[in-house]
Amino acid sequence: MSYPTTPEFEKHSENLRAIKKSFLQIERLHKRAIREADDPATLALRIWHHVSVGIMAEALLRQIVSDPLGFNERERQSIWNQNSQEGRWLHAVDLAFYRHYGIQFHQELSISLTPAVQRRRATVQGLLNHELKNIITARNKNAHGQWVWHLKSRKENEFTADRPPAAPNYVQINASKRLILAIGRLVHILVISEPTFGRDFNEIEGEIDVFKRQLDGADYLQFESELRRTKRGR
Repeated sequence: MSYPTTPEFEKHSENLRAIKKSFLQIERLHKRAIREADDPATLALRIWHHVSVGIMAEALLRQIVSDPLGFNERERQSIWNQNSQEGRWLHAVDLAFYRHYGIQFHQELSISLTPAVQRRRATVQGLLNHELKNIITARNKNAHGQWVWHLKSRKENEFTADRPPAAPNYVQINASKRLILAIGRLVHILVISEPTFGRDFNEIEGEIDVFKRQLDGADYLQFESELRRTKRGR
């Protein structure tokens, strides 16, 4: 079955595919550094690996918004007019709820959606306001050279009082990546108004809960030990 497409959607999709291919190579290099107990390489790759999750999140949103099965041009422009990356995600989600549930744009979602649907909207908003925002903030800080000390928001020479936490480990980064992709699937299903959204939401929400529990990286030492054991077993 063929689906409608546009040159813009094809290009955004190609960008996302290229990022995923590059991400795979970074994952392999990161694993190799851990396996070989190369601490300097591991620390460097943690930063670039983590930055790549934020890059993937931006490319994923562009692919979702440009899908010809979803928003019209006016809606797309209203999304790009938002000032922040997380603001764009949030606005895209709200527009998708309006479309999917046939609500007029002059009506408030907070009073027009049923309690069950309100809960779903709140769940998605919570993911975007917390998990996604943390990833985007880390990407922005690292991309602007703030690797050891973070500048205060919108300040060029004022630093935060405390050092930021160290870059997340492989297990945390992998959970972040899988979380972003799951959020993207959820939003995309809503945007293109799939009739199976309710069923898919429950399934993907279960996956998201698993990934969120892995964000603390508590299993990293076990992961590291298993990688090094496979090296010794060669």
